[in-house]
Amino acid sequence: NISRTVRLGEEKNDRLLSHGKKLTRLSVQSVIKAAVTAKTKPLPINPKSGIYLLLTADDVYVQDFCQNVCGFHYFTFPSIVGYTLPYAWIGNSGKMCPGTCAYPFAVPDYIPGLKPLKSPNGDVGIDGMISVIGHEIAELASNPL
Repeated sequence: NISRTVRLGEEKNDRLLSHGKKLTRLSVQSVIKAAVTAKTKPLPINPKSGIYLLLTADDVYVQDFCQNVCGFHYFTFPSIVGYTLPYAWIGNSGKMCPGTCAYPFAVPDYIPGLKPLKSPNGDVGIDGMISVIGHEIAELASNPL
């Protein structure tokens, strides 16, 4: 069943970039594993009605970011994380590719003369992420695995 409600359960921050600034699609799962198995304040494990969003900073590159994707959704492998958990990764394109992943708050170079919309929060990268978060949550709700 798909709920109409989205509720923030918990948050975890990895300010020290424990997995580095360059991630593969597979290593994203290791970041999630670290969050759900952390010694201090681990994220709760909820494979039935939880979804996990991994939001990366504007200096973190994830495989295929800016070329093919601005975010993606998938599920964790039990062999890596210990559970099958639906998740989405969303990148902050503010420095790397705002015209690709933060449209309409930034405009691609190949559309000369088009003016971007004013960023509602004054941060093009974050506002672009909000749009991609909405997209990925919709996909997770309708096609979680």
